[in-house]
Amino acid sequence: MSSRGISWTSTPGRDFNPRSGAVSMSESLKERRPSALIIGASAGIGRALAGELAAVGFDLFLVARDALDLEAVAGDCRIRHNIRVETFSYDLGASESAAAVGTWLSQLGARPERVFLVAGASLNADSGIPTEAMLERMLKVNFTGVAQIGILAANEAANWSLRLIAVCSTIAVPVPRGRNLAYATAKAALETLVQGLRHILASQDVIVQIYRLGYIDTSLTFGQKLLFRRASPEVVARRMVRWLDCNFGMRYFPRYWFWIVTVLRLLPWMLYKRLSF
Repeated sequence: MSSRGISWTSTPGRDFNPRSGAVSMSESLKERRPSALIIGASAGIGRALAGELAAVGFDLFLVARDALDLEAVAGDCRIRHNIRVETFSYDLGASESAAAVGTWLSQLGARPERVFLVAGASLNADSGIPTEAMLERMLKVNFTGVAQIGILAANEAANWSLRLIAVCSTIAVPVPRGRNLAYATAKAALETLVQGLRHILASQDVIVQIYRLGYIDTSLTFGQKLLFRRASPEVVARRMVRWLDCNFGMRYFPRYWFWIVTVLRLLPWMLYKRLSF
């Protein structure tokens, strides 16, 4: 770990069979040994996504704040699926520039074809009118830090032969409420940026996806009393891998959240303001 809180580990080059452990992926994709960059890979959806991508033969470049948890994920993927896995400890909420991620990838000679921006954080204290400190923290972790890496990927689209940028957002964007307001504000900003990147990258045939997620069984919802049931990170990750090449723009998951959000947005204000969800 460096004095600035950034560290990485590298797996020495070696011969391996990308078919080892691969499931439900076309032969052509396996032959090309695809690679993926996952931001937020040490827990929740990111951890599950690493496992799912490893299972179908992807080399992985994993980024998260917690170096120990990150290396545990990497070690599991290496052992189970005999793939290349590199890790980089990076705090989205710190002052370091996302250029550090680009430097790390460049030093590895990595050109990930698919980029997953699944990192995010919310706080139980994010209730009611957010404080300046709360707003600043949520914007840095959920918007600025993630957006910088998305912009890095967009700028490297030709060099990386980029095929996909996938982003996890929240159903709180279209139906904001008094809880998690700073978090939802940051995700709304991220959605705006990503939609713009989709337009910019369309001429290069880069798919840009936004997943508006409902309640997911992660640390973000731990201990909360919720009106609707939680989906598991593993289910979300499997769907994201299944839809790698689907150019849908934005999708709700679980899918029933589309209808819930539609109904909520149609409610008169006199009713909506009384809801707690």
